[in-house]
Amino acid sequence: MRHTIRDAVRRPPSLLVRLLTCCVVSLAITIMGGGLFVLLFHPEITFSSIQPQESITLLEHQPASQEQVFTAAASQEQPNAAAQADVPSEPALQEPELTRIVREIEQGDTPTSLLAEHLALEHIYSLCSASQKVYSLEQLRAGHPLVMLLEGEKLVGLEYEIDANERLVVNLQGDNPEIRKESIPYEVRQETIVGTIDGSLWNTMQVLGEQPELIVRLANLFSWDIDFHREIQPGDSFQLIVDKRFRDGKFAGYGDIHAASFTNAGTTYYAFHYTTSSGESGYYDAQGRSLRKDFLRAPLPFLKVSSAYSMNRLHPILGYRRPHQGVDYSAPKGTPIFAVADGTIVARGYNGSQGNFIVLRHAGEMKTVYNHMSKFNPNYQKGTHVKQGAVIGYVGSTGYATGPHLDFRMQIGNKYINPQEYYKKHKTTPSKVLAAKELARFREHITMWQAELQRRATAIAQTQTPQP
Repeated sequence: MRHTIRDAVRRPPSLLVRLLTCCVVSLAITIMGGGLFVLLFHPEITFSSIQPQESITLLEHQPASQEQVFTAAASQEQPNAAAQADVPSEPALQEPELTRIVREIEQGDTPTSLLAEHLALEHIYSLCSASQKVYSLEQLRAGHPLVMLLEGEKLVGLEYEIDANERLVVNLQGDNPEIRKESIPYEVRQETIVGTIDGSLWNTMQVLGEQPELIVRLANLFSWDIDFHREIQPGDSFQLIVDKRFRDGKFAGYGDIHAASFTNAGTTYYAFHYTTSSGESGYYDAQGRSLRKDFLRAPLPFLKVSSAYSMNRLHPILGYRRPHQGVDYSAPKGTPIFAVADGTIVARGYNGSQGNFIVLRHAGEMKTVYNHMSKFNPNYQKGTHVKQGAVIGYVGSTGYATGPHLDFRMQIGNKYINPQEYYKKHKTTPSKVLAAKELARFREHITMWQAELQRRATAIAQTQTPQP
């Protein structure tokens, strides 16, 4: 028996026993560790104060605050700066660039020839039809600028300068074209120009930096009182107050001449721009008489008369004497030729002796003839009504001519008359004189401009006087 018990004791413990032993040991270690944790981190808690359910509470995690939850979520969702730098960003959408194509209208251009590259024919016809109520695109004039706005290859707009003051704007970006007129924006500067004649008005004003347009306009204002071909002399003087227009900082032409004076051989003549109470504008002298006569003194201002009216002139080409029933004005090729009065073009063409010629019919039975032109103004065809001063063509030497000049003639009925004699008889006859009621308003208006002419002339003279 003893031997049996001794053998049993010496046997190794069973597996079950060993598992139970491990569980007991682990439980003891856990209890001891929990107690040590409490003693170290929560000394205010004692084992005697812990109830069984409270020991479970100590082992649970406390819930995070709402702010902590949001912060944690953000930290998980947002990559750090280094990570962001490695991630390629999506390219930003950009507005398509507009391309402006500017071209000058040439003789023979039509809406179809200009736009066929960008619009189908039916769209061009529709656009021309829609423009009729504002300004017909079929009235495009040679020399005027046209701007085409392209978005890639697509035509999205047009701008056409009708004249110096207005342009046509066409927006093609919607389902239906938007067509309107708008004023061309200018910066206007009012300037005073003062000069003393040295040689000729043309040379003097060019030295001052002024353009031919202004020289012609100033000469035309006084052309009935002053013969710029023969009466101008050194020492004559002039002054004028004029609007100058600028576009994008560049000179773009002249506006109104508000007031001007010209002193010739000791006599001073004045011109004042005035708009009547009925809205009619024009130039008047200091007495309220219109400077505009029915006919300009000449179709070319202040240029040389190379051959006068004569019934017995030796023809320079034919070599025998024959009547020359006109006045020849010598001028460089391309010099503008003006209509001397309002009228209608009744003939325009070419023949062997006259070369390129135009005939204008005026009020009554008066006609004027312009011969030997180099070319015509394409805007004026047979049947066109033109205003006094309109450029109808350019000086040339076509036909029987030894050099560039204009052969100018006047007819009453079918009879030629001497233009210079006609001007002498009608020199003092103004086309209009202001009525008494209007005259008082006019005098009040010019008082300001007379004082302004004097003030500005004095100021300029002081700046030009050499300092001692």
